[in-house]
Amino acid sequence: MKKTPNWLRYPIPLIGGIVVLLLIGAASVGSSSRLFERYFEPLLYVNAAVAASLLIYVLVMVAKLVKHYRAKQFGSRMTARLAFVTAVTAIIPCALIFVVSNQFIGRTIDSWFDVRVEHALNTGVTLSSEILEREQRRFLASARLMGETLAATPENTLQETLDRLCQGSDLGMALIISSGGFTLFSASSGSPKDEQFTAPTPHDYRTARSQKGFATLEGDLDEPGAVLRIRAIVPIASHSNVLSEQSEAEVRFLVLSQPLPAGLARTVSDLVDGYRDYQGLLIGRSALRTIYQVTLSLTLLLAVLVAIAAALSFARQNTAPIRQLELGTRKVAEGQLHPIQEFSGGSELNALTQSFNSMVEQVAEARENVENQRAAAERSRAHLQRILENLSSGVLVVTDNLVITLANAGAADILSPRVLEPRASLWSISQVFSEALFEQIRVAENRDFHLEVVTEPSETDETKTLFVRASRISLDGGLGWVVVFDDMSTMIDAQKALAWGEVARRLAHEIKNPLTPIRLAAERLQLKLADALEGRNRDLLLRATNTIVTQVDALKQMVNDFREYAKLPAARLSPLDLSALLTEIAELYASAGTHIRLELSGASPQIEADRNQLRQMFHNLIGNAVDATAGEGRTPEITIRTHALEAGGSASALRVEIEDNGSGFPESILAKAFEPYITTKPTGTGLGLPMVKKIAEEHRAKVLLENRTGADGTVQGARVTIVFPCL
Repeated sequence: MKKTPNWLRYPIPLIGGIVVLLLIGAASVGSSSRLFERYFEPLLYVNAAVAASLLIYVLVMVAKLVKHYRAKQFGSRMTARLAFVTAVTAIIPCALIFVVSNQFIGRTIDSWFDVRVEHALNTGVTLSSEILEREQRRFLASARLMGETLAATPENTLQETLDRLCQGSDLGMALIISSGGFTLFSASSGSPKDEQFTAPTPHDYRTARSQKGFATLEGDLDEPGAVLRIRAIVPIASHSNVLSEQSEAEVRFLVLSQPLPAGLARTVSDLVDGYRDYQGLLIGRSALRTIYQVTLSLTLLLAVLVAIAAALSFARQNTAPIRQLELGTRKVAEGQLHPIQEFSGGSELNALTQSFNSMVEQVAEARENVENQRAAAERSRAHLQRILENLSSGVLVVTDNLVITLANAGAADILSPRVLEPRASLWSISQVFSEALFEQIRVAENRDFHLEVVTEPSETDETKTLFVRASRISLDGGLGWVVVFDDMSTMIDAQKALAWGEVARRLAHEIKNPLTPIRLAAERLQLKLADALEGRNRDLLLRATNTIVTQVDALKQMVNDFREYAKLPAARLSPLDLSALLTEIAELYASAGTHIRLELSGASPQIEADRNQLRQMFHNLIGNAVDATAGEGRTPEITIRTHALEAGGSASALRVEIEDNGSGFPESILAKAFEPYITTKPTGTGLGLPMVKKIAEEHRAKVLLENRTGADGTVQGARVTIVFPCL
């Protein structure tokens, strides 16, 4: 029996672990206000989704238990009682903890908002503000004093005086700036890179001049690690004029920057953050209580659901061995000797299931010995069937009246494109084959016989030559015949091709030798006698010698065709893009005035082919199409289309169709068009289509000839289909 995966056998511990992790995450997030704002709501939704899923899971388990209880299924009552007791035992402590925790959380939240805590925070914030204002006043007084010193300093010693004043002080940066914003002099007690300078605004200059200087606090208290600085801006009077008498363009300003002590800045930032957090908690006091109560309620709900689910699962697991024993005894009574599911662990119930399986295995072993003998006979029969199915020869078992009782796939492939069903009549499959076989059966007198049958194209996809052997056999309903036959058409075609090749080779050898002397003799007669004769005799000589030369050239071309057919070189196969080759051929014919329409598939797969041989093959086919249409006095309309044939999701073959608008193939020629010297042209050699078939066979391709017919059955042209295997 197939065992349940471990992760499905223990869903409750997995769900319980997830619930605990989610609740711990929610509690951790609640301890930090920033994490609370970012993650608490998503975690609450996740916990709610888990609770809803767990509720659905529990309801499904309860519904199954109720269904089994009502159906009085064996073990359902025990499961219900055990689950109820276990669930109640777990739920009661959870409810008590919920009540106590709810009271505790309410009082704890109330204690957070004590009046003394709020007063202490307000006092701390006020004290921090007073300290900062005092520091600003002190720093402004120092800046004014430094400004008076610089005002009394000559122009050529200003930089030296500014450096001296900065040395030994805690100033961060000191600048003397013109009213136009240009820095005239600068000094720093530390590294200038440590200071961030922001140019004063025109408003700052006006304020400093009207108030004789001012100080301000710079820095962001909300930014962690930010540096707080005090900046002071005071005007500097010149030697000759007091400040009130100087124009705005003549006033210079002293800009000082001093960082607050790190301890003071950190203390002020902590006080502000604490005060802000406290105010936020004070505003959301009731919402905070609600959030904690919702979280606690959700925790109780999850705990109760996990407890119920765990109780149901625990009860089901403990009653599962008993249910398996009951199921096993019922199946054994029905004759099904299969072992029941065994459970891990060393309990007595699990040991009982193991003992039951041992008993079932002994009974099954005894029955298996009987089944093995029957299976051996079935395997022998199946082995024979596989042999018959894989035979390329056709095998038929028929009665004396040619009713089929057995047929293999080879017989269907040879005789018919459809499957040969048992109890079908062979007469309905092939009339010619049936007549020849029935005549031999009538005179065989129960002896073995053999014969040769040639089928007609109307019965099979093409004319086939069959070699048939038959033997007598005993059937369940009487005597019958085992008929074995092979399609010898391919072998016969190969023998014909070899024979024609040998004939062509000998003809080429025997005819070519005397052609050259004949041509030379005719040309010599013309050369020697043309000037010696006059009038009609001279014209007669020229016509006769020209006729001899022309016919000799025609015989030479025929001999060359014979030689090419007889000695076609082996194909040199390499990957080829057939669409590119067809485009090249079409452009060649277009330049000669013959338009060829191409309908090429978009994603044309490559084939393995000899480029030169395929070019010769397509030239032969296109030349035949042009000759066929020219003989009818029509303008050639030749179409070449390609289509990829798919098998198993990928291209397995490439089909090429060449169509024309000629007169088509005569029925007398169509069946034997690939035989040498079969032609309808007055001057043709009959080697074009045999050459096409020979090249196709070199490329493991299949060639099919047919006529295109219209709706009224009239012939509208010829179609040649070639199917190439893809790489």
